[in-house]
Amino acid sequence: MSRVLKLALGVSLAAMPLISGISIAAKQCKTIPGYVTTCDGTIVRTNKPESGINECWHTNRWDKKLGDDGCGNPLDKCKDVTCPKCHKCANGKCIDQCQPGESCRNGICTPPPPTDPCKAVTCKECHQCENGECINQCSECHRCENGECIDQCSECHRCENGECIDQCQPDHTCQNGACIPNLVELPPFKAEALFAPAKYQLSDDGRERLDNFSREITEKCSQVDRVDVIGYTDYRGRSSKNLILSQRRADRVRNYLIDNNEMIGDANSAAEGRGEVDPPSNNCTQYRRNKKDLKWCLRHDRRVDVFVRCVGIPQAEVQ
Repeated sequence: MSRVLKLALGVSLAAMPLISGISIAAKQCKTIPGYVTTCDGTIVRTNKPESGINECWHTNRWDKKLGDDGCGNPLDKCKDVTCPKCHKCANGKCIDQCQPGESCRNGICTPPPPTDPCKAVTCKECHQCENGECINQCSECHRCENGECIDQCSECHRCENGECIDQCQPDHTCQNGACIPNLVELPPFKAEALFAPAKYQLSDDGRERLDNFSREITEKCSQVDRVDVIGYTDYRGRSSKNLILSQRRADRVRNYLIDNNEMIGDANSAAEGRGEVDPPSNNCTQYRRNKKDLKWCLRHDRRVDVFVRCVGIPQAEVQ
């Protein structure tokens, strides 16, 4: 081959692109051992798959505009993937984001509602299920009747440590749920000869006897509930006049007690005249001819009876 022909052939070969598709001039293009590069040295892809390199394109220099990873795979595999709610696309697949047992509600992973421990529990009457256990709804001192808790304590009692305790004091009685003081009847005051015949003015002896009775009331009663005063006369005189006289005698005794004892003044009181009825004297007929003796015999009939009902003072307090 002539020298001229060899020169022309060398120029033609230098101007041709490489068979691999990369235009690298023999002396002008940069090369990187083990990689296929462009003329300016940009790595296109590895030339040694057995090297274990995971990326087909060089991470710093591959061109994203090409749209794939250099191995023919799309760069964004989830670009055209539409996932349902509560799912997220990963590597082209829809992955459920909810944990096991959770459900998707309005795009939010919601945990399941708590199970009711009492759902399968059946309790007897007056019991209620709480956290899977049947709890008695009746408190102490109550019993269950037809599904209702009935208080076993009677009126004026309260439950303490399972026992019904009486709330009334020893000198009180329970009435309609209230502790009412016990009322006692004092021995009747039966006073004779408080008045002169046909008179309703108290004698000195009569006032003294009433004062003693008033002190007895104060000693035996903490509160007076009622006082009843009943006046009488002997049989002499007209019945109509005797009735009026007995009423005046009862009024006089009642007023004297009220004026001299505050407890009686605060109580209910009444005065009644009954005239000559129910005479306690007898066998006075033998004195009819002797007025003085007859007057003495009939002294029991000229009387006033006083009945007192009061709240008694407990005996322990009576000195």
